[in-house]
Amino acid sequence: VHLALCFSPVGETLRRRARRFGALISSCEIDWFQPWPHSALISVATRFLSNVDFGLPNAEEHEVVLRKVVSFMAFAHTQVKEVAALHYEQEGWMAYLTPKSYLEMISVYISLLDTKKHEVSKRVRWLETGIARLNRAAGDVEVLRGELT
Repeated sequence: VHLALCFSPVGETLRRRARRFGALISSCEIDWFQPWPHSALISVATRFLSNVDFGLPNAEEHEVVLRKVVSFMAFAHTQVKEVAALHYEQEGWMAYLTPKSYLEMISVYISLLDTKKHEVSKRVRWLETGIARLNRAAGDVEVLRGELT
């Protein structure tokens, strides 16, 4: 019988499961997967972000922004990985950065972008309502001026 279990080494979860279910770890082989290359980071971010609405008027601008966001996502992930390695050298404390962390970063970005778009559109509607009220008040003032003269 062959059984494949996949665990992320982030946090206490793996340690707790290893203590509770020791038979799972004894006589087993652990495959440590290598970090994703830069091209894979770009590809994954492009796939997840290609359908995101950036609120831009045309497809050409959307592509430009998409390329820049995807490039930054990959850059940020590799920079954090380098800083985590430096932190381990200096402090002796390992900060794990997994492909799941990268996927979570993309998910958080999409969620945050959606939240901010809603906030901005709400404020735009608020400002448009204020401008309409100011214009209506200016019209009323002109009518009252005409009546006074």
